[in-house]
Amino acid sequence: MKRKILIIGDDWASQQRICQALPADEFEAFTISSQQSLVFYLCLIQPELILVDMTQPGAYPGRLVKRIREWSWVPVIVLSALAEHRTKLESLIQGADDFMVKPFSNQELLAKTRALLRRVPVRMPSSQWISEMNC
Repeated sequence: MKRKILIIGDDWASQQRICQALPADEFEAFTISSQQSLVFYLCLIQPELILVDMTQPGAYPGRLVKRIREWSWVPVIVLSALAEHRTKLESLIQGADDFMVKPFSNQELLAKTRALLRRVPVRMPSSQWISEMNC
């Protein structure tokens, strides 16, 4: 069974590169750019992992992670070109499970994705997921 990954980002080309890095026989990747629709897509897709891909100057991935944590404990990896210590620390404090600075290798992203998913049970039934999410 393919593992579902939700990629939330502000750059479509970057999201597509991430999708291509994830083997299609192992993962089903979904991309969104709108933070306003976050809760809707969390309920609709029921991801097992979320990749927050923030590349634009002035982006604050920690705020998005905080919003995700209001609704879900799905593992989150933040991917960012912002290598500032403050950005990393804020993302982790708000609930990110890992933080990767761009550029990074596809092999490292895949290894960290698999490592986090080893700790997450295989997809739970939709009704249980929706109940836990209060959808």
